Amino acid sequence: MDITSIITTSITAIATVIVALSNIYMNSQRKKDKEEARQIAERNSAKTSIQNMITQDIIRAEILKKMPENRENIEKEYIDYHENGGNGTVTRQYSEYLGWYDEQEKKLQKNKRRATKKA
Repeated sequence: MDITSIITTSITAIATVIVALSNIYMNSQRKKDKEEARQIAERNSAKTSIQNMITQDIIRAEILKKMPENRENIEKEYIDYHENGGNGTVTRQYSEYLGWYDEQEKKLQKNKRRATKKA
């Protein structure tokens, strides 16, 4: 075996290792990108769901004069949203919703007391 074939074989082996390492790295990046895309999709879905349920509860209370019914579902969605890196906008909306919901409960209790006194 002459020096040229040894060098050629060595270069081929090094190139093969570099290509293999490059493929491993690229596959790892793709997995990370897919996971990040999944988290973004979950956050966007949860954000939309939270905002829709808050809107439904406001309509239910203000227009239909009934007690909101989505609080538990909103709390669950918010926990998922927050665990996936949700932002402050939904956190603020969620906090405002909780305050609003508590006011609705107080109004309902006050109205029940009035109805009891009248009866």
